[in-house]
Amino acid sequence: MFVYPSLKYATYSLLVHVFFFWSNSRPDTNVLDQTPDQDNLSVALTTANPCTTGQEINLADDHRCGVTEEKLPEEILLWNKSIHSREQYQSKFCRKSCEGQVVQRPGKFPCQDIQCFDCICEKPLCDVYGICCPMSGDVIHSLHKDNQAERRSKDIRITESSTITGNKDLRKSSNWKRKESHELPVLKCEISGGDDDEGYLYIQSCPSHFEGSQTRDLCEQERDPAKDTTMDQFARVTDMDTKVTYYNKYCAICNEVAESQIVQWNVTIDCEHFLFVYGATTFDQLLSYSLRPNSTCVVQQTLQAWVEYLTPCIPKWFGENIIGSCNETGLWRVHDEDVETACLQMNERSFQVYAKRQSSSTFKYYKNIFCAICNMEDYPECGGEKPWIPNRPGNIVATTPGPSYGKVLPFSLILGYRRKRTQAIYKSAVTFNSCESGYWSSPNGECLKVHCSRGKLPDNGTCVTALSQIRGLGYQFSTWFESHWTGSHNTSETYHSTKLFLRDVNKYLTRLVRSHLKGTMNALEMKLTAVQYNADERGHDAASAKREYQPGVKFWFQVMTVAKQEPLRDEFERRLTSLIESLTWHSIKIGPNMKLLPRLTLKEVRAASLCSLPELKCQGMSASMNLRRALINLDWEYFLRASQNLTCQYVRFNESYYVISSSEQTANIIPSTRLTLKLGSTTLDFIENNEFTSMFIDEKKNLQVCRDVLDSKLEKLEEERQRQFYAKHNALSTLSTVEKAQYCLTLVCLSASMICLSLTLITYFSFKVLRNQAGLNNIFLCGSLLMAQTFLLTSSHV
Repeated sequence: MFVYPSLKYATYSLLVHVFFFWSNSRPDTNVLDQTPDQDNLSVALTTANPCTTGQEINLADDHRCGVTEEKLPEEILLWNKSIHSREQYQSKFCRKSCEGQVVQRPGKFPCQDIQCFDCICEKPLCDVYGICCPMSGDVIHSLHKDNQAERRSKDIRITESSTITGNKDLRKSSNWKRKESHELPVLKCEISGGDDDEGYLYIQSCPSHFEGSQTRDLCEQERDPAKDTTMDQFARVTDMDTKVTYYNKYCAICNEVAESQIVQWNVTIDCEHFLFVYGATTFDQLLSYSLRPNSTCVVQQTLQAWVEYLTPCIPKWFGENIIGSCNETGLWRVHDEDVETACLQMNERSFQVYAKRQSSSTFKYYKNIFCAICNMEDYPECGGEKPWIPNRPGNIVATTPGPSYGKVLPFSLILGYRRKRTQAIYKSAVTFNSCESGYWSSPNGECLKVHCSRGKLPDNGTCVTALSQIRGLGYQFSTWFESHWTGSHNTSETYHSTKLFLRDVNKYLTRLVRSHLKGTMNALEMKLTAVQYNADERGHDAASAKREYQPGVKFWFQVMTVAKQEPLRDEFERRLTSLIESLTWHSIKIGPNMKLLPRLTLKEVRAASLCSLPELKCQGMSASMNLRRALINLDWEYFLRASQNLTCQYVRFNESYYVISSSEQTANIIPSTRLTLKLGSTTLDFIENNEFTSMFIDEKKNLQVCRDVLDSKLEKLEEERQRQFYAKHNALSTLSTVEKAQYCLTLVCLSASMICLSLTLITYFSFKVLRNQAGLNNIFLCGSLLMAQTFLLTSSHV
């Protein structure tokens, strides 16, 4: 314990402490105008001499003022009202401020028990939300010098309510009352995706001066599932000017957002079935029915193309459990009017803190640091930990690697000759997206109109049904399969095996169709015909006897179906195109000795037209399901041809654009097909099944090709042309004769130098007498030269 040298100093020290407690507890406490050191977290004094002027001094270090070493623990940060305004005291804990962007205040963060709100500085976004960090110039003193002089003239006194060692129980205080907080927009943080910790921010309130009661109700009231809901009530909207998101259109209107700046989010509805919502005649009705608890539908909102406009947030900061007044916990031991006033009046969300009291491990959310203080037993403890800052998904930046260039000659040292060279740049002959919306840019410079199948309209790269009520249509699809068998069979065995395999193939295809269209069909009819022929006859020579004998069997498969009324037309057609992909894009294995390869033809060849030929034998099987009497008389010929063209945007070409060529091998029955599309100087060849499923030739012999298939084909062609171009221009053969000679001479000279340096080092290491002081210098010199030349040669060729 420090011993005072005289009673004079002891009395002086006591007066200093009394003055400190008086200045720290006055309800009308003012602050000085000078800016204190932000890193000094000690208690400060103000007197008339150098130790008691407006300066901020450290009780532990300034012995000139006669201050005792017995002091409050440094880990407790006290609010000295004579030195720090409430904003300055808040900034001791939360050091983010705006200087054009979010910056961290210099210095080590003092408290591990205090975590601060993740404020931002993007304006006007943060101004509208009310989540801006303080400007670095805003942390200032709040009172004038005349108030300071008035404070100094008052007598020093100690009040019971401000004594730090006081014991007053606020729960028994008769004058305890709460103050009203200032108005702020109601912010909500909605979880996006499956992450429970992150979401996006939006406003769901109207300002108090807005007079439209109906608009206010549509904005602020939660949706009633039993009542009808419109898109304007349900869908989120974004202000394109400020990037602020609102709960719905009415919230944007009452917050005075220009209607031209409002962008409404997309709403998607996915239903297990449409038994409860198929009666809707408008999208608003469909939305209302789908939002009901028993609809079996999932309604989701997605921002159209402006995901970067979302402001990420953490839901806990915007919940209803944020403590915004004093002594809600009943733990505050000493009432301080200034602390309570600061708690209620500092309403900016950037002041929010996440704190815990000393004797607890549970964090709670508070409106500001003063609300945290007046709901704890004492001031917060500090341990010098780094502040906790939530991860912001907007900070993730995707990078795209740049173009790779071919190698050039690694060095050019001898003779100093260097030809001026420029990098060859590939110029594409194909122009994409040079036409207006609704047209496809052809390589020959034409703009060809993009179409959709009947009853559909283009939408965001695809085609959608114009009226959702149109559903329950009929569809037909057919394809050929070519069998591949292994093993030798005679004719009778082959015929017998065909029956067995016909049954197995029919069983497999029936199961595949029902798995894709299960629950969406009112009627289904399938026909499977096996067409048998002998493609090869067994030879009598030894070479032909060793070949595998493959009896020629082809299967013609036809599917005709009628959709139910429940699924939307687009949904059923997506299922149907998925079935087509499963049937035609991959081989199908049937048993251990047989697999089926799909064979598509643009010009339909039916099995009935082939079975009348005497050299062919046909066997057939059929299966039907739910053929009601009302569907028996349907004319299957009017059914839509099922292909990818039902769902894609396609380009139409007349006969002058394309040529279909087929193989002349009549024994194969179904010849190989190649379609050649001529677009000026560019020729596109199509031979794959997955390409043929995206094509259709109508009754006018116009070729319809999906736009995405054309774009993909042209992109692959461009990539190949670009690869060939750079391979040609970066080849060694394009160098001049002088450059080749220069390169070879440099390589020979470097190699000779490296050999000589190696021999020199070997000589020095072999004879000890040479390794004197001068010899050691030569050893290091030769070694460094050898290493440098080795690295130069290696790095230039690797």
